[in-house]
Amino acid sequence: MVAVAVGAFADPSFPAPAAVLMSGACMGQMANPGSVLTTADSLQLAEGYVATKPLGPVPVKRLADLVEIYEVTGAGPARTRLEATAGRGLTRFVGRDIELERLLRAQALAGRGCGQVVAIIGDAGVGKSRLVHEFLHSRHTADWLVLESNTASYGRATPYRMLSRRCRCAPKRSLAA
Repeated sequence: MVAVAVGAFADPSFPAPAAVLMSGACMGQMANPGSVLTTADSLQLAEGYVATKPLGPVPVKRLADLVEIYEVTGAGPARTRLEATAGRGLTRFVGRDIELERLLRAQALAGRGCGQVVAIIGDAGVGKSRLVHEFLHSRHTADWLVLESNTASYGRATPYRMLSRRCRCAPKRSLAA
């Protein structure tokens, strides 16, 4: 398999640049059976999502410069864009004191035995995931059992999908007494 970036905002109606196609073809020729090779440019787009082993700069036919290549060795630790970004370092978290206070109030009520559900609603890119990340990684949740899950828009038609994914990971109990 070959992994080469055509461009983050590439329009499929326009042909890919020749250099990209050539480097992709060369990656395919250089890869051993069952392995995946990628260029530094492509890896930058998938950083955190995949684990790689650097193979160093190599000459690529018809290209003047050496191309830095990597072998993809497996899945990386990141499962979401926020996790991938956090792996590189997050900016300072500011300006969400009101929202954090609301989460702390709900947590205090839950701690007293009053069950709570918190819905965080907002447009894309306003920081909903970051707010939850900061709350879950704060000193306020240090002594709490935190179970995390996520879902995708295509899972919306499956009732309790998020909960069922979490339960599959829970240890099974024997029914035999």
